[in-house]
Amino acid sequence: MKIATRIKILAIINALGIISLILLSQYSANRVFNQVNFANINSIPAMSALAEANEYFLRMRISLQRHVILTNLEDKAKEEASIATKKEKVDKALVSYKSTIVDEKDKALYDVEVSKLALYYDAMQNVIALSRNHINVEKENSQLKKDSSQPAADKSLEDNRLSSALESADKLGRDVTKALDEHAEYNQQLATQNAALAISSKNTAAITSGLFGLVILVAVISILGLTLRALMRQLGAEPSELAKLASNFADGDLKQKFTVAEGDKTSVAYSIKVLQRTLD
Repeated sequence: MKIATRIKILAIINALGIISLILLSQYSANRVFNQVNFANINSIPAMSALAEANEYFLRMRISLQRHVILTNLEDKAKEEASIATKKEKVDKALVSYKSTIVDEKDKALYDVEVSKLALYYDAMQNVIALSRNHINVEKENSQLKKDSSQPAADKSLEDNRLSSALESADKLGRDVTKALDEHAEYNQQLATQNAALAISSKNTAAITSGLFGLVILVAVISILGLTLRALMRQLGAEPSELAKLASNFADGDLKQKFTVAEGDKTSVAYSIKVLQRTLD
C-alpha cells in the first residue's frame, strides 16, 4: 500500500472517529436529558393531576355528608351545586391525567380509578335523592300530625335507608381514595426509576465514550506506526541523512560512508549505496 494511501486512510479514520464521538455524545446527552426531564414533562403534571382529583374528591365526600345533615331543601340545593362543581373538577383532573399515561400498568390504574369513581357517583346520587326524600317525609309527617286520621310515614325506615346508602357511598369513596393514592405512589416510583436511569445512562455514556475514544486512538496509533514503518522501510534511512547524502553527491563527494540495514535491497538508501559504488 502506498504511503499516500495510508495517510488518507489515517485522515479518514481520524475524521470518522471525531464525527462518531460527537454523534455519540449528542445521543448520550439527549438520552440523559430526556430521562431527567421525565419529571418535568410527565411525573410532576401526572402527580399534580392526581393530587387535584384526590383533593376535590375528598371535598365532594364532605359536601355529601353536609347534604345529609342539612335540614331544608334550599340549603341542600346549594350543596348539590357545590357537589356538582367539585365533581367537574375531579373529572377534569382525571381527563388531564390521561395524556401523561406512560405504560400498561399506568393505564390499568387509571381505568380502575375511573370505574370506581363511576360507582361512587351512582351511590352519591342515590344518597342525594334519599336525603331530599328524607326532608319530604318529615314534611309529610308534620302535615299528617295535624290530621290524626291519617297514619304517619315510617321515619325510621327512611333513616335506615339513608344511613345504609351513605355507608355504602362512603365505602366506595374510600376505595376511590385508595386507588388514587396507589396511582400517585406508582408515579412516584416512575420518577425515581427515571432518575436512577439518568444516572446509569450518564455513567454508561462516559464509559462508552471512553472505550470508543480508546478504540479510535489505538486504530490511529496502529496505522500511524505501520505508515512510519513502511516509510522508513522505503527510505532506508532518516530523511535528513538522505538529504545530506544527496547534497554531498551534488558537490561531487562520493566517499561519504553510510550503512544500509541488512537485507535491504529496495530502499532509497540502498539505491544511493549502489549508485555510490557504481560511480566510485
